[in-house]
Amino acid sequence: MLTDYEGGIKARLWNGKAQLNLSGFHYDYNNMQVTILQNTGTHTTNAARAVSNGFEFEGQVRPLENLFGSFGVSYQDAHYTSFRNASAPTPFNGGNPVDLSGQPLERAPHVTTNFLLSYKIPVSFGDFTIQTDWRYTSRYRFQAWSDVHPATPAPFLSSPQTQALVRNAFSQKAVITGNVRLAWHSVDQKTEVAVWLHNITNQMTYTNAFGEFFNRNISRYPGDLRSFGFEVMRSL
Repeated sequence: MLTDYEGGIKARLWNGKAQLNLSGFHYDYNNMQVTILQNTGTHTTNAARAVSNGFEFEGQVRPLENLFGSFGVSYQDAHYTSFRNASAPTPFNGGNPVDLSGQPLERAPHVTTNFLLSYKIPVSFGDFTIQTDWRYTSRYRFQAWSDVHPATPAPFLSSPQTQALVRNAFSQKAVITGNVRLAWHSVDQKTEVAVWLHNITNQMTYTNAFGEFFNRNISRYPGDLRSFGFEVMRSL
């Protein structure tokens, strides 16, 4: 069950050239369902309680007719308030449950920010638009149990160095990624030809991680590295 409290304000400034939105929230989860990775399978259980408190601030601005910018900042403190009987892969804590009370929720970064800037250059045969967007995400973890210090780990997981390796392997570190796109539009705006470059700085990111502890292996699934492409679109 989720009890949700939200509130916010919206404002238009600078003769309508800027829009600012601010909102805050409090989510109170009771009997929240959590899926835990258990060796090669998963186990779904109910966490006693969890809360998420935070705010979001976003805005758009058009200082010039052909220049547009947007930005956003969000902060959340999402954690289990009581989850003493959480499941974990057998070797991680000797088959015993772990206490996740006070631990952050999985896939819940504290801070996320984004920024976009777009500029249009009119020409006699249409227009060119160059756009760049950037995103920052603070560290978050993929599995609910991975940051806990186990009390009865298997011998091969007992050293502080190995436990630090587990914590790092089952999380995505703080990362900044950026993209850029250059597009030409025809005079009638029905044709677009574009080139783009994603992940400009070639940051290594991960989308998930699984610990196959029965064979002492951790599998990490990488996100997209730097890539580029070319697009041609025509609308009717």
